[in-house]
Amino acid sequence: YTVAYSTRYGVLTDLHYRYNYVMAFDEPWYISEMKLTYSVPDEMYDAAFEDVCTKIDAILAKVDPDWSAPEKALFLHDYFCIQFNYDYERLYDPSLGSECYTAYGMLINGTAVCHGYAWLYNILLSDLGIESYFVSSAENNHAWNILKLDGCYYHVDCTYDDSAQRSTSQIGLAGQVDHASFLKAHAAMISRGHKCSQYDWVL
Repeated sequence: YTVAYSTRYGVLTDLHYRYNYVMAFDEPWYISEMKLTYSVPDEMYDAAFEDVCTKIDAILAKVDPDWSAPEKALFLHDYFCIQFNYDYERLYDPSLGSECYTAYGMLINGTAVCHGYAWLYNILLSDLGIESYFVSSAENNHAWNILKLDGCYYHVDCTYDDSAQRSTSQIGLAGQVDHASFLKAHAAMISRGHKCSQYDWVL
């Protein structure tokens, strides 16, 4: 699931199907059966996927191929903070659906919560050939990214750096960009407020 979601082909995973599985209880534990249940017809998926690819290509077309990897990562980071908004409406009203947790929701609605920010950032970076990982934390109830640049690993949290997401009113903050969580080391992220219990940060 995570591997598929690292490319544009995984953007519509949540739209296309939900899944359940039966776990074997003998040692060692393993998934003995998985049943996929499709939630939309193929023709709807195909149309949505084409729309998603068009939007992804439009964003990537703004990236200069001559830029370095950090410059490309910075451009996308700033683009997210300026063009997208934090989805407080769907976050506080589950009846509106779970699109706010997906890259699909980010692209189509222009809004998402941290999971949507991180998934879409991951997909765009992967398309540019930049190694990126989606990171989630139960303790922080949050998600962000880790990038590998020149053999070193750096944290990037587009959600935290989107100034508008820190105010439900968003008055006077939309379009402002912070860089306090861009290409930061592990210790810097902890000082920024990312709690880190043992094994809590999951790739």
